[in-house]
Amino acid sequence: MSQANEEDNLISKAILGDVDAYGDLYLLHVNSIFRYVYFRVGERQDAEDITEQVFLKAWEALPRFTHKGLGLSGWLYRIAHNEVVDHHRIRTRLVAGHPRQWEGSGRGSGQIGAMKPPLIPQRTAASRRHAEGRGLSQHDALVGGLGE
Repeated sequence: MSQANEEDNLISKAILGDVDAYGDLYLLHVNSIFRYVYFRVGERQDAEDITEQVFLKAWEALPRFTHKGLGLSGWLYRIAHNEVVDHHRIRTRLVAGHPRQWEGSGRGSGQIGAMKPPLIPQRTAASRRHAEGRGLSQHDALVGGLGE
């Protein structure tokens, strides 16, 4: 079986909810997507977080995936590009000192308060917690909770 046919087979299985097939697709593409993101953001932790988001969004949207001449790789790069743009947009607003502009900003938010500054540190903390194999209660004990 050719690599393209094998990938198409994995995509079909993953669309039906086969987590192992999606894991194989992840392994096929994670290094190239990570490199793409890393060379655009320059920070390893940010690149890891963004790459994680790319594959999470891809998993969520996989039932709607169609080749459209790009294939899975092109689709993943498009998601990665959009995540990198969002990352830089957020960074620019933080550096410019306009954190309140976060509310209601971002692709697809469509409502006030859809994206607020605390979400980013919490998502990063959750990613680190997961990578270190710690649960939420262990993390909260170390840092005193995320607060409300």
